Amino acid sequence: MAYNDAKQQAMAYCHMRRASVAEQLHPTYLKHYWNLCAELNETYWAPYSGRRSFKNQLELWQRGRTHESISQGGRVVTNAMPGDSAHNWGCATDWAEFRPEFVGQEIWNKANWQEFENAVHKSELVWGGDFKKLVDKPHCELPISVSWKLVGDIYRSEGVDVALAEIELRYEGAFK
Repeated sequence: MAYNDAKQQAMAYCHMRRASVAEQLHPTYLKHYWNLCAELNETYWAPYSGRRSFKNQLELWQRGRTHESISQGGRVVTNAMPGDSAHNWGCATDWAEFRPEFVGQEIWNKANWQEFENAVHKSELVWGGDFKKLVDKPHCELPISVSWKLVGDIYRSEGVDVALAEIELRYEGAFK
């Protein structure tokens, strides 16, 4: 396959991933998401994760914390319990750069994180590379004025509808 064909296939894959992940997202986050996609339109950036089930969030949270995962060399990948992650509410995405020349390589070390960071900030989202405790460069999320842990606490005590209402109430973009 010619390199130009590989470039076209990689770009098509990125556009397909963007559309596929969009179907899972919270409507308020979706506005910012499409702005981010526009910023990254002619690049090889695409989301690999969007809305995450509470079960999947628990599995991720257990990595690096259970005896089995530690014995297999696992490391902590998230500090968010189920309900405490913006992913659980469709308010976050994780991205990677899918350049054709990255096939079969460790893409995290080669990615143009500055390009991604700039696009995230232009889209008025929170970039995980700015996190203090667990830097998460692939991650971006909806800015809200409370912690996602508080949203999870509200979910556990008052239910999903109240938690979703809290996200809308605390959405920082509403005050700009």
